[in-house]
Amino acid sequence: MCKKVKLFKLFVLVAFKIAQEITEEGRHAIESPTSPVLSNLGPEGYMLGEFQRTFVSSSVSLYLNV
Repeated sequence: MCKKVKLFKLFVLVAFKIAQEITEEGRHAIESPTSPVLSNLGPEGYMLGEFQRTFVSSSVSLYLNV
């Protein structure tokens, strides 16, 4: 019976540690959504081609069908 109790305690500790890690990852994801991790993105990764254009849409215009 003592071994079962020890195994249960070990299981609880491991489960608690995993839950803490997942919570920390989630907190980090929520608190820093505007800073994605980008690997060294060179100019070829963000420069437009000859016939490409950028487009910025206002969220208000999407709701008003403007």
